[in-house]
Amino acid sequence: MQSNQAQNNPTNSLSARDRLRLLERVFKDGVSVSDACRAFNISRNTFYKWARRNSQRIKSGQDELQSLQNQNPRRRRASQQRIPIETEQIIRGIVALHPGWGKRRIHTELRRRIISVGIHGVGNALTRLQLNTPQLRQRYHEALASNTPLGKLLTAQDRARLVERVLRGRIPLSIVSRDCGVSRLTLYKWLGRYNRALRDDKDVLGALEDRERRVERWGNQATGEQERQVLEIVRTAPAWGKYRLSQKLREQYGFISLGIHGVSNVLKRNDLATAQQRKTWAAIQIEPAVRPQAGWEERPKQVLEEFIPGLAPAPPPGVSPFFQVPVGTWLR
Repeated sequence: MQSNQAQNNPTNSLSARDRLRLLERVFKDGVSVSDACRAFNISRNTFYKWARRNSQRIKSGQDELQSLQNQNPRRRRASQQRIPIETEQIIRGIVALHPGWGKRRIHTELRRRIISVGIHGVGNALTRLQLNTPQLRQRYHEALASNTPLGKLLTAQDRARLVERVLRGRIPLSIVSRDCGVSRLTLYKWLGRYNRALRDDKDVLGALEDRERRVERWGNQATGEQERQVLEIVRTAPAWGKYRLSQKLREQYGFISLGIHGVSNVLKRNDLATAQQRKTWAAIQIEPAVRPQAGWEERPKQVLEEFIPGLAPAPPPGVSPFFQVPVGTWLR
């Protein structure tokens, strides 16, 4: 996409150093302006504009490359022939009540209300308000009915048109925000995504689609070790609430432990917010029984219990009766 834009507007594809090299070919090497402009694929008007900047730079002592950088385009003010804002608000209200009406029907309604606006002016107002198609007007009607922000209902193409009004049309962002009913914060977000997509040579429309927010772990969320500490105390004292749990954690681990709000969030994430949930969970968290290690005086007894013939398991079927006699019997 960037390459296509560079072909459509070759002057923006030349860096400041290339522009300086172009000026040097004319003023130092003696190449004609026409031949140099043809070689760099730019117009002579653009060449003379850069030459004028460079001469002004010499007088002011400005850096030679900085003087040839792209300059921010001058913002356009609202047209003097634009209909009043009050009339645009009336048009917006008519669309909210009658989303199926077009510019001619709206023009007739305005004339009935003794508001002097032409059909072309109504069409321009609908374009500025992003209400120039039946689909946009219907979405606007649904947004008002469901109390949904209008930006949520705009497609990626609609958002791209709004951004291009700011970038290419040089309309102040505040005016675009007021016209379309989308907040300036949202427009700045779309503007940033648009510029990043152009810079990284990615799909602009894909960058302006709604994104699903996926957060695996918040920055100030409890760590796994802190959650383990909370659950360990809950297992032993399920009747305790968040205040007592927080106090116990503070006594055991000091100020690195979680506060009351952090303990509450851990309990909610693990479905342990109520005392009944904690008791039910603690009841199934019983540790498996482990036989304690016997001391020296207990080990002979433990060996006898394991190897007394009478307590030994029965042999498998089919074994000779001779081998079923206790060992101590035939050794006598």
